[in-house]
Amino acid sequence: MSIAVLINASFNIDNTTYTTNLELPTSASTATAPFLFNVTAQPQGATTVTTMLTVAVGTTNEIYIAVAPPSYLIADAVGDIVQSLDVVVSEGTYNPTTQQFTTA
Repeated sequence: MSIAVLINASFNIDNTTYTTNLELPTSASTATAPFLFNVTAQPQGATTVTTMLTVAVGTTNEIYIAVAPPSYLIADAVGDIVQSLDVVVSEGTYNPTTQQFTTA
């Protein structure tokens, strides 16, 4: 029996909505159906949703992790010195738009 898991949760912290999504495929993850975990942030009244964390795990040698705190969090932490910050670690080629790995 195959069971897929999808967990969604939203939290309102200091007038910002943080949403987490966890998706486990019905079988072992593949390039086109990877394990996915996302965290987004949207300040109250804002129309833009910022992706803070993306994790995707496909098959062997396919992993993608991207972290990018929203600029308002960076400004709150260190002022306006840092304009943007993001870190991406990957093995394999991942397309965040299609949420799939592609072969070279």
